[in-house]
Amino acid sequence: MEWVTQFHLKRNQKGVRKKMAKVRLNQDCKRGSKGDIIDLEGTELDVLTSEGIAEVVEEEEDIAEAPEIENIGEENVWSEIENELDNPEEREFPQKWIPEEDGNPEKLIGEVERTTETQYGPAAIIETTGGETWTIFSGRRALEDFLENVERGDKVGVKYLGQEKSESGQAYHNYTTTIK
Repeated sequence: MEWVTQFHLKRNQKGVRKKMAKVRLNQDCKRGSKGDIIDLEGTELDVLTSEGIAEVVEEEEDIAEAPEIENIGEENVWSEIENELDNPEEREFPQKWIPEEDGNPEKLIGEVERTTETQYGPAAIIETTGGETWTIFSGRRALEDFLENVERGDKVGVKYLGQEKSESGQAYHNYTTTIK
């Protein structure tokens, strides 16, 4: 059995365990007033308790009985992050959305799973309402503002309007986008 004195571990959305505890504040701070009992986790818990701003009030708890959630393993996350930083050109992305190519939908409606910066500019990974996952890369001027403004969790729509000509006669790919 694994025992953690005065703390218990919870898992965040990615399944990585984080230290968490109930604490009593010893002085007023941004998290509350002196005497308040609040939940803290991670770095904030470590900093406030080490500086004496808060003290742990929860009894020790056996975390072996906590429900198991698929754990991607913190070590794997850190090695993946390091690899992506060292080798940005090797990042794996879902299928690239190029609407003018056969087999690609004309429009995407869904939720932004994540955004990232690539060597060519910003990119967004979109899970459509139909369950498909597509990557929109920058490279088309008409999509630059969209890609710079979307965030994880945004509900979005992107529709390819076709190739058009500017007033100067220059051909370009046009899109319409919406972010909620």
